[in-house]
Amino acid sequence: MAVLLGGLWAGGPKVVDYAAANWAQKLGRTLTLGEVEFAPWAWRLTVHDVRLNERDGTPLFSAARLNVDAEALPLLIGRFELAELTLDTPRLWATRNAQGEWNWTRLLRDAAGPDTAPDEDDGEPPKLLLTQLALNKGQLLLHDQLAGDVQRQVLPLDFQLKNLSTLPNNHGRYRLAAELGDGTRLDWQGSLLLQPLQSDGVLKVSGLTLASVWPYVQPHLKLAPPQGKLSVSLPYHFDLAGKTVRLSAKGVAANLAALAVTAPVSGSRFKLGQLALSGGEFDLASRRLTLGRLSLAGGELGTVLDRLGQPDWLAALPSAPVPAAAASVKTAATAKPAVATSKPEPGWTVSLPAIRVDNWQLRATHQGFVTPLAASVRLDSLQAALAVAADGAVRVGNATLALSQLSAASHGKPAFATLDSLQLASSQLDLGKRQLTPGDISIAGLQLAIARNKAGQLDIGEALRPLPAAPAPATPTAASAGQPWQIRYPQLTLAQSVLSWRDAGTSQPVSVALQDVSARVSGDPQQGFAVQLAAALGQGRLQLDARAAAKLQDISGRLRASRLPLRDVAPYALDNTVLRFGGGELSADLGFALQGRRWQADGKAALDKLALFEPGRREVLLGWQQLAVSGIKAQPDRISLGDVRLVSPQLRLILDEKRVPNFAHLMKPQPAAKTAPAAKGDSGDKLPLVEVRAVRVRNARMDFADLGLNPSFATRIHSLSGTVLGLSSRPGRRGTVTLDGRVDQFGDVRIRGALSPLAVTNDLDMALNFRNIPLGSLNPYSMTFAGWQITDGRLTTELRYLLKDRQLNGDNRVVIDHIRLGEEVADYDGTRLPLRLAVALLEDSDGRIDLALPVAGSLDAPDFSYGHLVWQALRNILVKVVTAPFRALFGGEGFDEIYADAGDDRIPPPEREKLGKLAELMAKRPKLALAIGGGYDAEQDSKELARYRVDSDILKRAAYQLQADEPLPLPDMGDPAIRKAVGDGYAQQFGRFAWLKRVASEKDTAERAQAMRAELLAAQKIDDSALQALARARGEAARQLLLAAKPALAERISVLDADKVKADKDGVPLLLKLK
Repeated sequence: MAVLLGGLWAGGPKVVDYAAANWAQKLGRTLTLGEVEFAPWAWRLTVHDVRLNERDGTPLFSAARLNVDAEALPLLIGRFELAELTLDTPRLWATRNAQGEWNWTRLLRDAAGPDTAPDEDDGEPPKLLLTQLALNKGQLLLHDQLAGDVQRQVLPLDFQLKNLSTLPNNHGRYRLAAELGDGTRLDWQGSLLLQPLQSDGVLKVSGLTLASVWPYVQPHLKLAPPQGKLSVSLPYHFDLAGKTVRLSAKGVAANLAALAVTAPVSGSRFKLGQLALSGGEFDLASRRLTLGRLSLAGGELGTVLDRLGQPDWLAALPSAPVPAAAASVKTAATAKPAVATSKPEPGWTVSLPAIRVDNWQLRATHQGFVTPLAASVRLDSLQAALAVAADGAVRVGNATLALSQLSAASHGKPAFATLDSLQLASSQLDLGKRQLTPGDISIAGLQLAIARNKAGQLDIGEALRPLPAAPAPATPTAASAGQPWQIRYPQLTLAQSVLSWRDAGTSQPVSVALQDVSARVSGDPQQGFAVQLAAALGQGRLQLDARAAAKLQDISGRLRASRLPLRDVAPYALDNTVLRFGGGELSADLGFALQGRRWQADGKAALDKLALFEPGRREVLLGWQQLAVSGIKAQPDRISLGDVRLVSPQLRLILDEKRVPNFAHLMKPQPAAKTAPAAKGDSGDKLPLVEVRAVRVRNARMDFADLGLNPSFATRIHSLSGTVLGLSSRPGRRGTVTLDGRVDQFGDVRIRGALSPLAVTNDLDMALNFRNIPLGSLNPYSMTFAGWQITDGRLTTELRYLLKDRQLNGDNRVVIDHIRLGEEVADYDGTRLPLRLAVALLEDSDGRIDLALPVAGSLDAPDFSYGHLVWQALRNILVKVVTAPFRALFGGEGFDEIYADAGDDRIPPPEREKLGKLAELMAKRPKLALAIGGGYDAEQDSKELARYRVDSDILKRAAYQLQADEPLPLPDMGDPAIRKAVGDGYAQQFGRFAWLKRVASEKDTAERAQAMRAELLAAQKIDDSALQALARARGEAARQLLLAAKPALAERISVLDADKVKADKDGVPLLLKLK
């Protein structure tokens, strides 16, 4: 045995070298071997420098070293067992000629011989057990002349395979099972036919570590070895019988888990929890690829965009298109081009009927802004179907999208926009037909925060401010061709969102947040859009319904607001003042329409619970309970307001120690603004015509105080109610004013008149009557010019101002009853007057001073002043003192008449005080009895009763509803509705024919209506029975007031029959008779 082994050891290498050369020579090839080593006792063969070439020297195979470690005993049972088969630096050249024949196919055919017939019973592959197969630094070089002289080179390959075995199943079938060193499992089974070369089988790879194959990818991607494991199942069919390669696969499945890649330079990460592919099909001949179901779940992608918007992942692409190792390889570009003999093959058909992406986190940072912009979003799900036709047309169908947790922010700052969720319903895309049909889009939980700093800059504008444009490589712009895109506009829905605004540019920072914002937008540019918007501001609600016609030419809609609090936006209106906002709510219901430059609006609005305060004060400076405007009609050249209701307005007017009103201190000092001189002839835009049908005032109050007097003075006008009718900016139109109020407990004020709102100094006729005002509160005003204290008395004024073309004429009257003077003021600095003597002389037997104060002058006169009214009163007093000195000897308390207003059966508040005093006096004198009755003045009462009949009928016909206790206003003849009402009343009074005659001969003007009203007044017949009934009602009203004050006087007060009396300036006197 030793001799045999020694002989094998000594002669074995020569035998191997000779056999190899002889075998190759028979095949017409050359096979050369370097050093051959054989260890017979271990059955180990090592061959160095193996080279197999074609006859012409073209290489087929080479290896630096071949090592075979075999087992001898298994050969006895017909099985080959190799403990190790190692090839170092193997190189394999695979070449196919223009006839479609592979070089290795020829080699196998030559090896089989021309006379060898196929043996059907000898097709079973040998039984082989290979414990370890190793290929170190191998290369594969492919040259395919049939496919267009294609040359490819596979770079150095390191491969280890363990436990490889083949088991015979049937004719032509095999199975290869192996386990790689890194834990990858390989299972390859199928059938193989060498001539022609065909193969059917299933290749399964499980748990392939991507890092193990990354050295072959790294030359093409400059990325660090990734994490992740890949498993693939590939049923395939391969056929080289024809001139073209036929390769197909069906039922392909793949799974990639825990993929993690890091971008170069920036370190951005890409992670994929799982990629699952099933139902894959591939057919090279028909150029068809189908991926039945593709799922990507649990992904994360981060990227950094540079100033040009290029993502950082582009840095992973190689800078040179051809690696240095392959530079020497001849490519199709350097080879002689083949002559095209047939039409280009059609493109590939690709189908992905079920794509699903779930649970992805996307992050991006854009460095193209002054402050890098960061955005992130969670992709909850994406589903779609993708199809690519052979002509390149791409179709996407049934695409749905769900996003959440979207956020956008500047680097290092809080997010200015967040979004809870965004959902896209089923959508379609056809690039070939240029059609896009997106599904409805639903957005929820949008929170958009916009802020303005003290410099007036918006934070979102700063966040989106780009860096200066960097030079970018010029790219040719492709000209658009083909039919235009057909796009269906989806319905956009917004819900549960918040829009907030913060402004630090005002003296008091503004912070406003629209809560519970919802919106819906639907339509398209051809059919128009419909918009619905709703939001909450505090306790208020805002709602907008709008519709835009095609191409946005016409827009119409309705805006509704309910109790919107104005506190948060008040600094915009009060920014230049020192006022403090105490509250206010805005409500509106307005319809609007826009057509080009034309617009119009109609509806109603209200501003309620307004309160403005001075700094450090708790009393309201200006405010009201309700300001409601109805009948709003507005357009560029005309604004019309139907009914304006002002309920419980309040005004506080205070003069300080220097007699400067408080309103003069409300504005903050402003720097002088430089204004350019106005161009000559430039009068600005024409103001619109403004008309207000009625302003109704209810329960107004004004507090007035003068702190410049010693002692200080304060009074209050309250319960002021009435109407202002017919306000208009139309030239020549006058509005009428009718207001009644009270001063203190028993005083009252009445305001009557007419004015032109925009030309008050040219057209004003106003009467202000104050009655029964206690002089005790007005004492400081007397003191400023007379130097006396006034302890008691009553003041009544009748002030009538008539302004025409800036010329003032007034017929005023001042009546002082029962004035009582106190002590003379010792430290008074003004002009002293003999006021005590004047009062004693001017009072009549009833204790009354009656002064007439006529006023006349031009408002344009430089020396014009209302102060001359006081000196006129002084002059009248001095004249009466001189002309009637003995009247100072008379005195007594006296008691004047009790009056009623003409045409009215009610007893005015000043007269009620007299009745109260009379009741008190009678209560102190138990033997005194009183007979009281009503009187009537036939002329004055008839005139007022006639006016009541006519004017109330006119207002009723004009649909003007009088409120309870509202004074009868004077009809506004400028109102078309009033003029029509006058005409209707005229026709009823004088007959239709008389009315037609007036209409035919005169134009419809305020003058014609006024003349017709005058005829109606003159036509009223007030008989004695009506006058007597009025007088009886007056008497009974007075008696009831006496009994209300002192019920015990019922048996001592009798009623007189009604009788005629003569009215005077105070009204119609009642009948009084003491017994």
